[in-house]
Amino acid sequence: MPANGSRPKITDMPIILEPSFPTFTPRPLKENLNKQTANLILVNTSPHKLIFKIVPNSTDINYLIQPEIDYLAPNGCRLIGISINDTPKPKREHDFTYKVLALNPTESFGISAVQYWEQNQPENSAHLLQEAQFVCLEPEMESPRRKQHHHIDNDMKVSLSTEYAKRIRRHTALLDHSRSSNDSESNSPIYYKLAILLFV
Repeated sequence: MPANGSRPKITDMPIILEPSFPTFTPRPLKENLNKQTANLILVNTSPHKLIFKIVPNSTDINYLIQPEIDYLAPNGCRLIGISINDTPKPKREHDFTYKVLALNPTESFGISAVQYWEQNQPENSAHLLQEAQFVCLEPEMESPRRKQHHHIDNDMKVSLSTEYAKRIRRHTALLDHSRSSNDSESNSPIYYKLAILLFV
């Protein structure tokens, strides 16, 4: 590990979280109908290469964080996905801590972020490690009135589309009928005799 003097020192947290309060969205699977995923972006606002680690503050839930540890290029960003398989609870908060360390350009060359973190254990350099917290939220439960309104809207759309299809069929049938009746008149013997009398 290089000397502390050769590593950039950052006084302010060099990462912005987008959105500020990520929300879990249902992503059900056949194996687990309770799966939910929250997506967020870590934005590096510094000109330095960073390494970060995201840690859940609770051990009651099994979180899947992808990636849990990774590098952030200078002024770069990284998409993070956090999944849970627990029974949904509306408005429940999930707390996380993200730890950030600024690196030299030559540090971590040719080694993965997970290997670097395990080998160098940045937690032991607490005076160089920046920490901050964020919260992921579970969505509110949809009210019965809102569900009913949504159901009525869908019913109206279906009925309107059905009525529109009926009108189209009726209009088309009328056109077909008028066309067929005209054709039948022109082909009838009476129509032919009248035409001869008119032109004679």
